Amino acid sequence: MSNKLAFEQTPVAALVAARHSPSSGEISGKQQTAKKKLRRRKGTGSIFQYRGGYRAEITLPNGEHRFKDSFPSEAAADEWLRELLAQAKDAARPELGGPTQCTLAEMMWHYAHIYTINKGGAAAELNRIGHYLQGAGFALLKVVKNAGRKELVQVDWRQEQDLPCGFEEHRGKRLALREGTYKAIAELANTRVSQITKAKLESFDSLMKQEGLSGSTVQKEIALLKAMFNKAIAKWNWIGFTNPAVGIKLATPIMKFVKFTKKDEEALQASLARCDNPLFPLLVEAAISTLARRESLLRLREEDVDLDARTAHLRSKTGDVVIHLSHRGVEILRRVPVSEDGRYFPMTPSAVDNAWDAARARAGLPHLTFQDLRHIGATYYVRKGITAHVLQQLLGHKSPRQAQVYVNLVGKDVLEALDRAESSATQRGDLPPPIQGSAKEEMNRRRAQRLNAVRADSRATDQAIQKAQETVDMLIRRMRLSPT
Repeated sequence: MSNKLAFEQTPVAALVAARHSPSSGEISGKQQTAKKKLRRRKGTGSIFQYRGGYRAEITLPNGEHRFKDSFPSEAAADEWLRELLAQAKDAARPELGGPTQCTLAEMMWHYAHIYTINKGGAAAELNRIGHYLQGAGFALLKVVKNAGRKELVQVDWRQEQDLPCGFEEHRGKRLALREGTYKAIAELANTRVSQITKAKLESFDSLMKQEGLSGSTVQKEIALLKAMFNKAIAKWNWIGFTNPAVGIKLATPIMKFVKFTKKDEEALQASLARCDNPLFPLLVEAAISTLARRESLLRLREEDVDLDARTAHLRSKTGDVVIHLSHRGVEILRRVPVSEDGRYFPMTPSAVDNAWDAARARAGLPHLTFQDLRHIGATYYVRKGITAHVLQQLLGHKSPRQAQVYVNLVGKDVLEALDRAESSATQRGDLPPPIQGSAKEEMNRRRAQRLNAVRADSRATDQAIQKAQETVDMLIRRMRLSPT
């Protein structure tokens, strides 16, 4: 018999066991806890008896811990937990079903209704988004105001195609030049977002550049895609999705320096004088004088302008700004009869485009865009001595960076320094003679002169050698004839 068994059978062992065993009316601490905790299932929360009622608590999937006391019944506590779990499940559900369930066109449609509609440049971004929607067979989207509230309405792109013959021909030529780009846009639009890779976007970026799209246009296209993917990751619960546009180097827009001579100005003014619409020449002058964008001028109303204070409240793609008007700008607006709807320039963007195309064609300035008028005005002001800080306010920019670019391009201070240097007592040599005829003709003439000079030198050298040889021969003959 073992020692343990022997001990258990002794009276002492029986006494120890009796002292440490609970009485019939007592339960252990663990048993008390088990009695109070009525339910404990992983992920569904817990319900306890608490102060004469019931207490429910749960840790949600996002890590947030929630609890509530004083439920009258276990069923009420259970219902509260179920509602929390349902809300958490809905909140965790990815928008559009996630990147594996939606196409890029569907993503853009959703993005436009949430974010694009509230942007100052909504019209421009919707135009860019419209290329993808059209490629997927969707209706186009357009911002309208209804009772002061912005709304997106659907527009059939087939109706939008019903354009004047002249513009339709121009549009056809433009599309033909970008055929590969629009085909690539349609392919991307119908692709599941999860299948859009960085390699596909880099190929798209390269194709746009090959077909002659400007660096600014390519940058805006990739930037739009990148911004949408970032929003989906941050706001749409697209867990595990990575932005395929990250790492694609955006093209740096080249600041356009518009060459606009006095002769060009005179030609444009003569052309504008032939316009049927008397508002259009004033619109062009207003664009140069105020530095405002076309859309801002077309929205400008009488209540937005204080001619006495020389200020105007503009609505632009970067937000609402207040600009100051020059005396010329004030005079331009004074000459415009305000329309019945209160606008200074009651014209549509299409009407402005058509009038501008005709005016620049008559002036012999086919490459001058309406946007260039803003650059022309900024350049003019800088040359007249306006600083980058003042120009920033006129342009309506939030930082002086862009205004400083105009200052650098004009280089007024540099030109003045060069003028002072050339007017000093010590002058450099004369300038090269002017070119007669074309550069190629002048080059051929100079080349012929150089070759003729070489031939002349060669003949002179040959003659000198021949004469020297004759002299040597004569001396040899004399030496032979002379007596030794």
